[in-house]
Amino acid sequence: AMKAAQHHSSTADVMIVAGSSLEVSPAADLPQMALNHGAHLIIVNYNETHFDHHADVVIRADVAEVLPLLAEPFRPRLAPIETPPPEGPHLGVAGKIPSSGEVRSGK
Repeated sequence: AMKAAQHHSSTADVMIVAGSSLEVSPAADLPQMALNHGAHLIIVNYNETHFDHHADVVIRADVAEVLPLLAEPFRPRLAPIETPPPEGPHLGVAGKIPSSGEVRSGK
């Protein structure tokens, strides 16, 4: 796993370091490897790290809140479905055909 991380660090255009103090080797060496190969560095961490002055962007926040926001522009968008629903009984909750006494909301 470490060899793969080193390879990706040396070939990355951008490295995002999320939730790490960058104090524990060998993982702490990966951002420097990326920088040595011309990558941009983004650090997301509550606390200051010794790499902050090398980073292009430093975000002081909870990684659980920030990472979904960073990923949002890259999520695939599903095209709207424009085909009519199939003929026959309509499916209810969890893919079950509603029983005769079951109440469901619908359009």
